[in-house]
Amino acid sequence: MLILEFQAKVSRFDSSNVYQHYLSVPIRIADQAKDLGINRFVALINDFVSLRCAILSAGEGNGYYILLNKDLIKSLKLQIGDEVKMKLTEDKSKYGADLPEEIEELFYQEPEFDRYFHELSPGKQRGLLHLVNKIKTPSKRVEKAIIISRYLIESRGELDYKELNAAFRRGI
Repeated sequence: MLILEFQAKVSRFDSSNVYQHYLSVPIRIADQAKDLGINRFVALINDFVSLRCAILSAGEGNGYYILLNKDLIKSLKLQIGDEVKMKLTEDKSKYGADLPEEIEELFYQEPEFDRYFHELSPGKQRGLLHLVNKIKTPSKRVEKAIIISRYLIESRGELDYKELNAAFRRGI
């Protein structure tokens, strides 16, 4: 199994419409991943925390980065400028995210949901899985999964996040 290892510095985008922490990725690491055709990774940060991620381009000649979410920054007590040890391995999972058992069960119960879900782009699939995975309470996870299923069936697979959020507010 290929492991890409490097040191990365915690930084933050500072623009009016983006407030996001990230780790800078050395160009040699990004090039190596590109040459191998690897797009999705499981990152081990400081030999402690695992994160599913992608190496993103900051634009022509501006380098590469991996996004970090607020919860991860908080749990690792990271500050801007901190250095972390990174180990990247290829993410060979089907979705690039954990498949919640609530969604998996709905695939069996609702073939239409299964079809519409799998017609979405991989990024949209990951986003919907994340919406369920981030919930801790089992009953709330089931509720959110059912709403996503019903929404995709009603919209015939057309995903509009404003409409989906309205469906979440309405509930089951």
